[in-house]
Amino acid sequence: MQAYRKLTKMIRFPLLGEQIQSAWNVRLTSEFHMTADSDLFKPKPFPGSVPLYEGKMIHQFTGVFARPRYWVSMKEARPRVLGNTVDTGQRIESDLYRLAFRSIGRNTDERTMISALLPPSFLGNSLSAVRILDQTSRQTVQTTILAYLCAIWNSFLIDYFVRAKVAANLNFFYVYQLPVPRLTEKDPAFKPIVDRAAKLICTTPRVR
Repeated sequence: MQAYRKLTKMIRFPLLGEQIQSAWNVRLTSEFHMTADSDLFKPKPFPGSVPLYEGKMIHQFTGVFARPRYWVSMKEARPRVLGNTVDTGQRIESDLYRLAFRSIGRNTDERTMISALLPPSFLGNSLSAVRILDQTSRQTVQTTILAYLCAIWNSFLIDYFVRAKVAANLNFFYVYQLPVPRLTEKDPAFKPIVDRAAKLICTTPRVR
């Protein structure tokens, strides 16, 4: 009965894909394709390189679930990320901490929604992420919001919603259909959630 009441309360919140003018909003993105962009992937780390994160490297709240297979040159990858945009030295998504989730999420697995806050890096297509910069490189979603959302996504309630819909692929549509309270620093529950999430996220020197 208690679980039912929590679910009933949860579905009153707006869907994550709804754009609300007075609240923070979420847009999702993917980055490198493991086949089309394979020329960028190197088997060993080298100066100026960062890891290429793949889905199997993360679990809930952690990005060190498995070691990276590939590393990517930040200099070589920038033009690929920017596309037709002129490179003026502006920030790109990979320069900042990002919230990512596994794109593969079977409803027969122990958990379907698996997300983690990752340090500056590039992402393979087995991960999707929250877009945090607009076209002017202004950060639109703060890191505290990402930590909060990481906690919400990894909750049992959200996992229940996802498992009822997903068979194997956790695509953008399903995530946008999740009911998520848009809490901010002004809400009493926000800071305790973020503080607890931070304790689970900040467990390695690279994520501090």
